Amino acid sequence: SPPKVEVPETPTMPEEEAIAETPMSESERQIQLALVVGNYAAAVEACMADGRMADALLLASIGGEDLWHKVQKAFMKREPKPYMKVVKALMDKDLASLVKDRSLARWRETLAMLCTYAPRAQWAELAEALAAKLAAGKQTVAATLCYICAGNADRAAQMWVASYKGTDSRRTVTLLQSIMEKALVMIKATGSRSTSPNLSEVVNEYVELLVSQGQMAVAMKYLCMLPGEDTPATA
Repeated sequence: SPPKVEVPETPTMPEEEAIAETPMSESERQIQLALVVGNYAAAVEACMADGRMADALLLASIGGEDLWHKVQKAFMKREPKPYMKVVKALMDKDLASLVKDRSLARWRETLAMLCTYAPRAQWAELAEALAAKLAAGKQTVAATLCYICAGNADRAAQMWVASYKGTDSRRTVTLLQSIMEKALVMIKATGSRSTSPNLSEVVNEYVELLVSQGQMAVAMKYLCMLPGEDTPATA
């Protein structure tokens, strides 16, 4: 008869130990239940209700664009820090609100932010808005700089003229020449094809002074450098 084969007994496995769970608060339980079913909005609401803004932002980042923006705005309302206004303007792509709301004392920072963040198509409009606000606040030098940045030779010339009006009743050739030279540089840089009204006024007065001093050739030279020869004021 064939030899008897002994089959080894299957060892008895020890009973599995239960995995201990970390105790959860009621709010944490609600958050977890919402995540189990993929309800990011409910999870975020539970986080915010419990003051867990960092958790809410993290969950919102994977819960869709609408939820992300909603939580961002809620966070900024709860954190009323001064720089949050800047962050909100950048998020909303509303740089005009920075120009409108920021203090004139911080105009340099505002201009720097426009240089950094303004789209090319909006740059001139925003810089001019800041310049107009500064001009209304009687900050002539700052307003002039912003008009130069915006490439607005006409308004810059107006500010240059206003800067010495009232300080000297007589417009000297030196002062007018200084304005002319700066305005011509701006015109060449911006590629302007016409002479603006404010600049035309300066040109006429400067040319008259030159002619009265017998400097006809110099007067003609400046006239030929100006664009828009058919402009009535410079014709």
